[in-house]
Amino acid sequence: MKADQRPNVAVPPIQQLKTQMPLVLRGAVTTSLVMALIGPFFYAIFLRQKIWDLAMATADLFLDIPKSGELSYTPPYHITLILRSLVMSFFLIVSWRVANTAFSVHVGQEPTKGGEPLSNLSPDPNGSLINGLKARRQIPKTFAFWELSHISQSSKERRVSVFADIDRPDGSAWTQILTECLKIIEEVSTRIIAYDSVQGNELKGSKLGNLHSLPRIGVPMKEDSVTAKMLPPSTRRERIEASLGAVAKSYGDKTVQSYDSSQISPRTKEYLAVARNKLLTHNQQEVLSHDGVKTLYENYTRRFLESALGEPFHQTFPRLVASIAFGYPYTESVLVVDAIDSLTSLALASLSEDRYGKVAGDVPLILQTLIKTYKILNAFTSRLEIHWTDIKFHEEDRKAGDAGLVLEALRIGLTEIVDGFGPFAVELELEDSVLRTAKSIIGRKD
Repeated sequence: MKADQRPNVAVPPIQQLKTQMPLVLRGAVTTSLVMALIGPFFYAIFLRQKIWDLAMATADLFLDIPKSGELSYTPPYHITLILRSLVMSFFLIVSWRVANTAFSVHVGQEPTKGGEPLSNLSPDPNGSLINGLKARRQIPKTFAFWELSHISQSSKERRVSVFADIDRPDGSAWTQILTECLKIIEEVSTRIIAYDSVQGNELKGSKLGNLHSLPRIGVPMKEDSVTAKMLPPSTRRERIEASLGAVAKSYGDKTVQSYDSSQISPRTKEYLAVARNKLLTHNQQEVLSHDGVKTLYENYTRRFLESALGEPFHQTFPRLVASIAFGYPYTESVLVVDAIDSLTSLALASLSEDRYGKVAGDVPLILQTLIKTYKILNAFTSRLEIHWTDIKFHEEDRKAGDAGLVLEALRIGLTEIVDGFGPFAVELELEDSVLRTAKSIIGRKD
């Protein structure tokens, strides 16, 4: 994601607040109207008496209040209750939404001060930036990669200082930045491979046949019905009991049904069929069958998911891919995009700004990492099965959301590297197969 593509970067905070205020007020009005209709009824039925009792009990500790004081009756939809609910809910919701919007606008600002990266305020700017890239906490790490993306695209002075900073104890500044960026990018492939491995093991386990074990030393267990074989009924009462018992057991045990059904006389079967047809219609019999109950459950589940109440339970395809490929519970797709943009921008800038030529030697590694990540992520989004709750799935969703954003960043990065370093493929020892793969991804012909 380029700097000019990131939302709310160049827009001043005051202007963003002015833009968001109509939406805030509209949402507050809508919610307060709903509360004006629901709030008085809920208050009058469930809360008013309890609040009155609590207030009287508290006041009785300090004042002499007569015991005969009772709460006067007020209808739920009294005009005063409606007006109070409307006004109080409006101001409460406005305060919540304004605070939330102001915080979002503040956090969404670039990590700069006066147009310069925040790490410029440090005595060791490159060291502060590298420490942020290595941070374990999510927020400092996110802002560090964001600042690195800004430096790689908009700050020539800082890029030159990164290329020239080669005397650090843990390696040059460029080497450490390259390591952290590649680590973030390669984690996408690592997570997908780990997920495929788990799924493959589960599938393999479900298909296992007889396991090789120790030699059998006992009598094999019976594989037929565990129900004891009963003696044939001799009296009329025993025959009736056996018939009814066979019908009851037949719903759960197929072997019992096939065995005991022979004990039911044809006349008894005929009576049972007549009784079933008289008590239940054909549609009721189908509904009460196993397939009917399953179909009924699926229909009700689908109706719930299609309703507004079922919306939070949708496991959409973009969300599913993000949770697998970019981390859970907090996705790292923004870190991946910033790492890709930073590496490609720094590599291109090194053609004219790297006096020591250290970046050029790492270009093959960058290119191979981007190709590998693109192929694995693209194949994964194409073959991953949709979740059963994603009832609004479309085929375009496979390349939407965070996965689509990362794939586009990878494609743009490959395009820039191929265009910038393609003429120097021989000097950089870039393999022809790697270049051909990169060109096929970005839609170029040899």
